[in-house]
Amino acid sequence: MHTHEHPARAAVVLAAAALALASCSPGTDAGETSPAATEAATDTGSPPATEAATQTATDTATAEPTDASEAPDAGDGAAALTAAIGAALAAVPGDLIELDQGTERGTPVWEAVVLTGAGAATEVYLDRATLDVLKQESTEVPELARGGAPAIAAADAVATVAAARTSAELSKVELDDERGRIVWEVYAAAPGAAVEELHVDAATGELLSR
Repeated sequence: MHTHEHPARAAVVLAAAALALASCSPGTDAGETSPAATEAATDTGSPPATEAATQTATDTATAEPTDASEAPDAGDGAAALTAAIGAALAAVPGDLIELDQGTERGTPVWEAVVLTGAGAATEVYLDRATLDVLKQESTEVPELARGGAPAIAAADAVATVAAARTSAELSKVELDDERGRIVWEVYAAAPGAAVEELHVDAATGELLSR
């Protein structure tokens, strides 16, 4: 007895076989993230927030400090006068006898007289802003210094006055004669006040009354 299969049944069998083969093909599960997607999500091109914050703190801590040790402006209290004395003596070694403010060809200057030896003195002109030496020339020895430099140096007299007039601007120092006594005369002016002429005994360093 011969059995005949229906063509429709054969088609169903073939379709089922094809579906089974398709389900066995390699692929990605619906709930699985592909390696490429994981790598793209991880690598954003920027460092983690913690690393960025650490780097910022490190950069701030290693930044170069600002140099705060700037030279004082010319005419600023005792510091400028003291600095000018040092600059004059560095240019011309000796004993400073006089230091005053002036102008040289339109440039504000310090005019210093330095005793360099018996009967010899040099006048030094310093730029008041930079303390650069603009010129120097021989000059006559002041009368009060003809016997030699006093025991107390000009810088010491300036320091004595600065201690007594802490808020004053000191603008001049020179030898003077106060009733037969050789003194350092220092010009000092507190803010809003007139200039005072203060005297320091050139032999003892004592601050005298005006």
